[in-house]
Amino acid sequence: IPHDYSKLIHNSILFYEAQRSGKLPADNRIPWRGDSALDDGLPEVDLTGGWYDAGDNLKFNLPMAYSTAVIGYGLIIWKDAYNSSNEYTNAMNQIKWPCDYFIKCHVSPNEYYYQVGNDHSEWTRPEDMTAPRPIYKIDCDHPGSDVAGLTAAALAMCSKVWEDEDPDYSSLCLRKAKSLYKFAMTYRGSYPSDKYYMSDKFGDDLGLAAALLHFVTRDTTYLDEAIVLYGEYGLYGRSYAFGWGDVRELVKIVIWRELKSGRYERNIKRYLDTWMLDGGLYYTDGGMVFRDLWGSLRYSAATSFIALLAADSGVTSDITDDGVIYREFACKQINYILGDNPSSRSYVIGYGNNCPKQPHHRASSCPANFESCNNKNSFGWDGDNHNELIGALVGGPDDYDWYEDSRYDYVLNEVACDYNAGFQSALAGLKSLELRGKLPEACKILMA
Repeated sequence: IPHDYSKLIHNSILFYEAQRSGKLPADNRIPWRGDSALDDGLPEVDLTGGWYDAGDNLKFNLPMAYSTAVIGYGLIIWKDAYNSSNEYTNAMNQIKWPCDYFIKCHVSPNEYYYQVGNDHSEWTRPEDMTAPRPIYKIDCDHPGSDVAGLTAAALAMCSKVWEDEDPDYSSLCLRKAKSLYKFAMTYRGSYPSDKYYMSDKFGDDLGLAAALLHFVTRDTTYLDEAIVLYGEYGLYGRSYAFGWGDVRELVKIVIWRELKSGRYERNIKRYLDTWMLDGGLYYTDGGMVFRDLWGSLRYSAATSFIALLAADSGVTSDITDDGVIYREFACKQINYILGDNPSSRSYVIGYGNNCPKQPHHRASSCPANFESCNNKNSFGWDGDNHNELIGALVGGPDDYDWYEDSRYDYVLNEVACDYNAGFQSALAGLKSLELRGKLPEACKILMA
């Protein structure tokens, strides 16, 4: 039988709820989280809300927008997966949380706040933070087409998801998306990132914003601009890996789904075929495609999402002349994450065998019931985290399939919003295949 994709989607949504900043809703499902960072912003600018990025208490809009766009697109394409799992409404609210924050951040046509906080030294729950919370913005003199473009893409997805449930909110998201896209196109440049999530290109983010704005509005002006950007910024090139720093592979698929032009299909499979077994990338003995040590599983999970999307979009591999190999790749990589690996352990907290207990994550490491949180009973404590961060995908093993469950090792054990984004949408793609009776045999597991 296959893994329980419905439960995994449910748990992933809970992880994002544990990452919430700001005033929590009355129906908060994470009992060890409370209101936090209620003073974020300036007296005249409210920047409360959004998601904490990873195991820290900081807010970075570039990976937050990437995560929202990836989850939102998967939610739209594989709506059947969320409906059958009774998670569609939860997923709608999941992406609304950061989009509410993005709307606040776009304070005028040519101003956008993209970061809150910069102190990684304080290890405490977000409810008890004392470190300064500086804020950063882009404007005409300090452009940021990457973060503005990617946020436009995220808001476009939120607009589409909410168009039937709340047309007024959907319209607001779309207006903000269009405004940010115009700002990003008019004043071009990479945002002035400082130490964290540094970016040196922005054409891919503009391309994704244009392609998704066309997807939502059907205004061909956006599609025409996406095609121009595709050539102007070399979006046809093969990415190192799909992720917050390079979204070219999703741009290719969104345009391909619209035009069915062979050049886009060729460029999609040029990337994907490299990731297949014997395609050129290194595979561990246990079967994980290995791209980089820091957060190794985010890469295999995010490319699994792209592979499933490509196969469902009619892309055929040059290796097998069909898209089945892409689905099998995704099944094997996701199965590795869930326990089909040399240590027979799950890398998703709260699921499967011997899952991580000590993620590098401040809030979950602190004692429950909001007792005093200090180095002795949290970061420096040898025991498991006091609270279970259900649904979080940890960074994962090294290139020899080796992993140690220790919060001291942030390379292998940190969690992040962008880690779970590709993973959650890959789960939705697999659940949709299951519902349609197209799940490959490679997805099936033996019951212990």
